Amino acid sequence: MADDLDNLMDAPRYTGKEPVAKRAREDKPRIPAPQIGTPEARAIAEIICERVAEGEVLHDICGPDREDGFPARFSFYRWLDADPELEKMYDRAVQLRVEKYVDETHRIADDGTNDYVARTDPKNPGYDLNGEHVQRSKLRISTRQWYAEKIGRRYIHQMAIGGAENLPPIKTIGSNVPPDEAYRLMLRADSKLEKK
Repeated sequence: MADDLDNLMDAPRYTGKEPVAKRAREDKPRIPAPQIGTPEARAIAEIICERVAEGEVLHDICGPDREDGFPARFSFYRWLDADPELEKMYDRAVQLRVEKYVDETHRIADDGTNDYVARTDPKNPGYDLNGEHVQRSKLRISTRQWYAEKIGRRYIHQMAIGGAENLPPIKTIGSNVPPDEAYRLMLRADSKLEKK
């Protein structure tokens, strides 16, 4: 027993510097992404925007396990900085993803298929509430609502205080940064955290 503890104490510790994910195809080199401004880069950027609009997140599309020819996430951010038209297209794709998430909240709320489970006791037949499934559905809905409020232009939560019906409000509480600027700030902060 003491030998086992000694071996355990001598085992290498996780330092946080090891790579989180390794590529599945380490033996095959990755095909690099095309240069900014080329027609190939534009075509890949359009594919990325379509996938974002369908609900995928950029980390999954341009993350460590990305497809060959796709840029890394920060390279894609540089593409956005270099091409204002591409930035508008990506911004539109993000707004479409918000709309998809809002639509999903209705589907999740209306889906009650696993809300109840059958009892296994033959002496006490019936159904019990599946609390875990209900709580998971609440979490899925609230996550999508939070995302819509933070990112979606139509769903920013604001409240006006004071003022008569024919006068503007005295004060507006909520996001005072335009949504597209807030999104850019969030991306910049995210990229700075990951560089550290």
